[in-house]
Amino acid sequence: MVSKNIQSAAEVTVDEDLFVPCTVGRLESQFLKMMAKTEKSKKCLHIGCFTGSSATAFAEGSLAAAIKRDDGTAYEVKIHTLESDKRAAEAAKKTFLLWKSSVQTVTSLHHEDATT
Repeated sequence: MVSKNIQSAAEVTVDEDLFVPCTVGRLESQFLKMMAKTEKSKKCLHIGCFTGSSATAFAEGSLAAAIKRDDGTAYEVKIHTLESDKRAAEAAKKTFLLWKSSVQTVTSLHHEDATT
């Protein structure tokens, strides 16, 4: 079962009448989440955010595996995601507002072209 955070991206995609097949599906999002968790990812640069499913998966996986320092505090997790399309970036912003605060805190959306 995917998280409510990931489900919210699919809902926003439909609500905003964007091309649903571009959204990362449940299976793919679970794979990305598992990959980030297994690798104990602390930082991620995600290019092509669309409405936020992948970024959500990367953030949730990284947070689930946050490595603890000797003093018991976790290393900082930071996800940077880029989206060049204005409509998709606006939809992603709406998705991000629906996330749990822990996922919001570690994720930054950049509306810009990755080639510049």
